[in-house]
Amino acid sequence: MSTRIVSTEPPEKAASTVPFHRKISYSLTDTAGNLLYCVISSYLLYFYTDVFGLSIGIAGTLLFITRFIDAIDAPIWGILIDRTKSKYGQSRPYFLWLSIPFAVFMVLTFTTPNWSESGKIAYAAKTGPGCLL
Repeated sequence: MSTRIVSTEPPEKAASTVPFHRKISYSLTDTAGNLLYCVISSYLLYFYTDVFGLSIGIAGTLLFITRFIDAIDAPIWGILIDRTKSKYGQSRPYFLWLSIPFAVFMVLTFTTPNWSESGKIAYAAKTGPGCLL
């Protein structure tokens, strides 16, 4: 004879119970990521125009193209993460593997080589999207 344990909680509450420490961990990770993204996004236009020496039109166009590419690749990353099965979870491997390239792109983005106008545009087009995508 088998015994059955019946829960007194409604099924929707029992299925959605997440430990408090996981909620805090997720929220702090998301807060840090959004804080970093907002600081980079708001400072990059100023940096490109006043420090790096690009015109406002070129800097705005570069940032627009980056946002357009981001609109296309964000759903692709979402599908990729949803289909990832690893012992570390779904998204943690990407945070671990992509942290080094992100750091390299951050340093390169805010490095100002003394090149011609077209060289600076090409440099900004290659390094800027690396820290915003």
